[in-house]
Amino acid sequence: MVLLGTNEFVGQSTNPTGTYRPRIAAAAELAKSGRVKVAVVSGIETQTLTMTRDLRAAGVTCPIVRDPYGWRTLDSVHRAAASYPGESVVFVSQGWHCDRALWMADRLQLRACAYPAAFGDGWRPVLGAARDLLAKPKAVWDWLTGSELSTPQPVATGNVPTL
Repeated sequence: MVLLGTNEFVGQSTNPTGTYRPRIAAAAELAKSGRVKVAVVSGIETQTLTMTRDLRAAGVTCPIVRDPYGWRTLDSVHRAAASYPGESVVFVSQGWHCDRALWMADRLQLRACAYPAAFGDGWRPVLGAARDLLAKPKAVWDWLTGSELSTPQPVATGNVPTL
């Protein structure tokens, strides 16, 4: 399972993003079902630390690997394909985000499916829709132009196992 990163709060505020808690809940539900061998939390360093903390608090007992170099969906998908070749990967995020991850996974011939999370308090539909409206063409552009990954870390290195 790859839990795609998101911030817990909007900026420096204490206002929830509307995506974080539902992703944690969906990932915890899936991990506790017994169908997950390892949970990968992918995002920037702070996101991977908070997601790991909150998955453990939610009762997730399977191994958790932090991918602090999943700075963009593109990075997360490439890193999952490099780190888990031949495995089936389940991406956890909101539906619009899962669609992009699955499209990218298909291009990399990574066997993948998605476990979409709901939206929570603080979700701003207009901003979310605008972001997705720009993110999908960007994903296609990245694929067509062979855009570099955002992180300098090679795709098959840098993952951090947690206890």
